[in-house]
Amino acid sequence: MHPESKLYESWEYYVMDADRAPVDKKSVSDITFLDPAEGSGHFHLEAFDLLYQMYMEEGVLKSSKSICASILNKNIFGIDIDERQCKYQRLFYG
Repeated sequence: MHPESKLYESWEYYVMDADRAPVDKKSVSDITFLDPAEGSGHFHLEAFDLLYQMYMEEGVLKSSKSICASILNKNIFGIDIDERQCKYQRLFYG
């Protein structure tokens, strides 16, 4: 979405020459990530770090607190059928 971005330079597994369909630009707050088997949230941790970098680069939100709140409220979602894990997630995320 943002070819001028240099964030990819720190991404170990980014494929530079991959064919990509053109997409309209949008705000980072409009990007959603759903992990359909979230378990302990390992994918969420990686997604959180990437989204945090994107918010910093975008510059709309300035404070760490507002960026973290936006990521947790607007970007990252998960589903899990394991009731034990669901209980853990409710305790951790509120």
